[in-house]
Amino acid sequence: LLHDETSSLHHSEDDRDDVLSREHVGAFAHFFTMVERNLDTIKKYGPDHTETEAQRSATFHALTELMALAPAHLRFSIKPYSLMHQSFTLWEPKEPLDAIPYNLFASGLRRIRFEPGISQTEFDTWLRTLLLDPKVDLPPEDDLASILWEENLEHLELRMVSTFRLDDPEEQEQFLH
Repeated sequence: LLHDETSSLHHSEDDRDDVLSREHVGAFAHFFTMVERNLDTIKKYGPDHTETEAQRSATFHALTELMALAPAHLRFSIKPYSLMHQSFTLWEPKEPLDAIPYNLFASGLRRIRFEPGISQTEFDTWLRTLLLDPKVDLPPEDDLASILWEENLEHLELRMVSTFRLDDPEEQEQFLH
């Protein structure tokens, strides 16, 4: 297996600027509580319902306010069952939303960072992507990482690993050189 952990849509060499205070981490975790409520509302009423639109707008507003207050970009690491900032759990959803971190992780995503200037459209696309079930909603060649990458969201930095197998040693040697 070949892992490329530096492969990303955008890549910064120094992540020290991304460390948040405990207060900001708490606000970031609250943002994910709002995301969870938003996802529940989308599932209940659909993406175009007035309640869904109001919650989505409020959640986006909370994100932009947090970005204005926090001295750093808002990034989170993706683990199979949770989203983290440093050693703090931001979101560990219960069933049925527990599939979200798992599907993001399985697709090779290891970190997402919201960057200043994120638009409501970019946020909505990210939110909508979280609800996709790769086994049901996507063709076999796609996953959540490829969907986000193809959307070319300018203010979302994606850090991912690419895993694929070259079974033939000659093929692997050719690829590596």
